[in-house]
Amino acid sequence: MTKKVTVSVPDDVAERLGSERNVSYFVSELVRRQITHERTMALLAESGYSITDEEMDDAFSEIQDAKRTMTASLRRHAEEVLAAGRRPPR
Repeated sequence: MTKKVTVSVPDDVAERLGSERNVSYFVSELVRRQITHERTMALLAESGYSITDEEMDDAFSEIQDAKRTMTASLRRHAEEVLAAGRRPPR
């Protein structure tokens, strides 16, 4: 079942949405991700973990930095490890 919803968005968002083939699907997936994020954060909080948005941003930045510095051979090795179902050494 679907429901039609009309929203107003800033110009930059409208421009981005204009590049999508299926705006409804695109927006639905983003909202689903947000719902998952909110549920995950609530579960973490219930378990005693309090993670701020700033800490999440810092962690994301660290991941992006690591991806940028990862060599092609290290990336291939990581893919092989994951494909074999093994955990990488710590």
